[in-house]
Amino acid sequence: MFFEYRDYLITTFVLPILAVIVSIFVIVLIVYYCLFKIKIISMENILKLIFVIVVSACLFVPCCVSLANGGIYLLRERENDAEVITGTIESVCEPSKRVPTYKGDVQQTGKTVHGADIVIDGKEYLSGSCVGFKEGDCVSITYLPRSRFILSISTLDNECDQ
Repeated sequence: MFFEYRDYLITTFVLPILAVIVSIFVIVLIVYYCLFKIKIISMENILKLIFVIVVSACLFVPCCVSLANGGIYLLRERENDAEVITGTIESVCEPSKRVPTYKGDVQQTGKTVHGADIVIDGKEYLSGSCVGFKEGDCVSITYLPRSRFILSISTLDNECDQ
């Protein structure tokens, strides 16, 4: 199963960065508006400001979490930096919204499947999907070392060396 580097880049780095920039811009505008533009404080103005602050915070916080969960590393991490390892899946913790949904699973299973946190030989990796994989499977993965995003994962027929 292969996952596109471009999908990881867009959904875990580019879109969150844009959302953070927009949120900061809106918050700065609100502060400016509150300090210099409001002459008469009315309940209507206060409710509008509270609404905009809540919407900005709801946009800002999840995007910062997405960046903190590995997306920020994609700024300097390229597909060429990928490493290959072989190991045994110790656990599959799903669903994880830290990684983009893999479109192939939607077509195979008919439902939306979020990514998964997969533990292989004691180290956690982030995968776009875990459909077809279970604990104890011997797998070979190609992953990005800093962000831990899996670019490809395949089951091996032989047992992994422990």
